Amino acid sequence: MLAAGHATAQQPQAPSVTVDATAVGAPLPAVAAAWDEFQRSIGGPWLVRWNAATGTPRAIFGHGYELAGWRGADLPEARLHAEQELRRWSSLLGAGTSEFREVIGARMGRTWTFTFEQWFRGLPVLGGRADVRIHMAGRLCHLGSTAWPI
Repeated sequence: MLAAGHATAQQPQAPSVTVDATAVGAPLPAVAAAWDEFQRSIGGPWLVRWNAATGTPRAIFGHGYELAGWRGADLPEARLHAEQELRRWSSLLGAGTSEFREVIGARMGRTWTFTFEQWFRGLPVLGGRADVRIHMAGRLCHLGSTAWPI
């Protein structure tokens, strides 16, 4: 391409590829066992998309399940339950000994969405995160992570 008498070259861009990990890779053995426990404990139906790079469920979603002790539809109550469910299913999410710190806690329609960044021994884990969504009716409707096993 010529611009004002100067030749400019465009750098080639790497193609964007999205891989659905349900087709490739497999969950880590401990995560697979936790997934079996989740299905036995909660029932279903649930859909899961696995993250091939981390061996964790990138997204688990479905009709949800009722949260014990739900007291009302507000952000602090939803946050409390999101944190509890994150701890409850830490093996399923591949959390290991990592810490997860909330970076997003906001309402989207009739659902609160929470995003937690992964930290290990006081350092942020680049790209590591967990997601929890709580419906206003007091139901967990989404859980997922890109947690790096450390």
